[in-house]
Amino acid sequence: MVDSDPNAYPVEALMKIKATHEKMAGRIEQAADMFCARKLLNDLKMIEVHHNLGNVAIDSPGAILAQTVNLKTTKTTIKINAPPGTIGADQSASRYVQHLIRRYNEFAGADKTRGTKFSYGAISKNIETNFKAPWKLVAMENFGALCTYLQRRIARTRIAKSNSAKGHRSFSSFEEYSSEQR
Repeated sequence: MVDSDPNAYPVEALMKIKATHEKMAGRIEQAADMFCARKLLNDLKMIEVHHNLGNVAIDSPGAILAQTVNLKTTKTTIKINAPPGTIGADQSASRYVQHLIRRYNEFAGADKTRGTKFSYGAISKNIETNFKAPWKLVAMENFGALCTYLQRRIARTRIAKSNSAKGHRSFSSFEEYSSEQR
């Protein structure tokens, strides 16, 4: 489209569009972005756009807007990068939530008195149910609530109760965890 009508899209206009998109994305263009863009454009014939109400731009300085985009792929899962403003986009917050999930699974999975077999994926499903999104896509404004939820789940495990009775903590705060990781 741009190459077919270069007068309509001068270099200055294209640079301004690029800067605007980088600002909206919350970061400058990265090398991996080109790979993703090429992959999407190569597979454009396999993309279906429904409900013209969303935030997806494909192959256009204008944009194709959609609420639902269906990708047909040979892969069984499609990785979605966490958008800016979510826990998954913040490395420190993401590492801490992963730490709490691992701690919960470690403590709850070690309980041999359970009546049912322990499911390591259940905590992620419970987070998705309670916070209406996978934990990586939960808004940063809900980070404290998610941490409190996970800390309470840890505290209710048999090992955490035993630790508490002995005066030992079962998890560190976000600030303590962050300073330990440096």
